[in-house]
Amino acid sequence: MNWELFFNFIGNLSQVALAIAAFLALNKWKEQMKGGGKYNVAKKLMVSFRKMQEIIEKKVRNPFLHPTEANKNQDDYNWQYFVYQKRFKEMYDYKINNFDEYSIEAEILLGDNVKNIISEFNKKINELSLALQCGYNIYRGDTKYEDERCWQMYSNKIRENQELLWNIEGEKNKYSPELEKIVNELKKELSQYIQ
Repeated sequence: MNWELFFNFIGNLSQVALAIAAFLALNKWKEQMKGGGKYNVAKKLMVSFRKMQEIIEKKVRNPFLHPTEANKNQDDYNWQYFVYQKRFKEMYDYKINNFDEYSIEAEILLGDNVKNIISEFNKKINELSLALQCGYNIYRGDTKYEDERCWQMYSNKIRENQELLWNIEGEKNKYSPELEKIVNELKKELSQYIQ
């Protein structure tokens, strides 16, 4: 038997085996990185959804105004409006600086179902924003505000639609359960990435 040929064959075989092992390890690493990226995006998105929900329910829709929120140079109506605008600004600052960024990443990495849920959540935010802007302008009797959507939404229904603005427990509060339903849909959709 030719021992030199045998050892060359064994050496070549070990190099092929090493190349296959490296290829398999690289593919496994790529899968882990891809899965880890989806995990991180899903986690950030879920946390930002909950944070947005908390800001909306506990701050923006809080019907109680604290005296420390007052601007002493304004009359009662303008003070209320100022407080709600300030609360909305906090929500929009968080939305722009965190929520939107995570939403874009999630839409790219996690697919159309997540994108649709994000869209529904954004519709609820816009609905609340419109309610604040329109409701207070019409409540105040500001006839200069001519946005047709406001008049359709609020003419002769101011009391009925205050439930949208204010988080008051009870049967009339339909906004909170709708928001919670959207958050739970997202949680269910993201459960495949967050274990």
